[in-house]
Amino acid sequence: LLDGNLLLEAPITFDGVPEPPPDPQALLDAASAQSENFFLIGLASPVSLAIPASAQPRAASKSKAVEPLSAEFHAEFAQRLCASALFASHGFFFDSWRAHPGDAPED
Repeated sequence: LLDGNLLLEAPITFDGVPEPPPDPQALLDAASAQSENFFLIGLASPVSLAIPASAQPRAASKSKAVEPLSAEFHAEFAQRLCASALFASHGFFFDSWRAHPGDAPED
């Protein structure tokens, strides 16, 4: 590592963290805090824009419908994650948060 010829590549995810973000606001805060992880690696690949299940909105009761996260929330999440990704010394690659129509599901 000391000769400078190695580049550390690692995924940046919210999976496997001790406490996954429990709600949408905590997810936004966690996206901002990801800069600490990006700072430690050279190349982040892949970085997922998918909203973790733990941060998805939940219905207060079974009779109430769950409102999906707004486009503004997705934009804010992406902006915070992009701002954090700028700390990677050699770059990053993002996955989409939506599957493409022609993509086959992964097993």
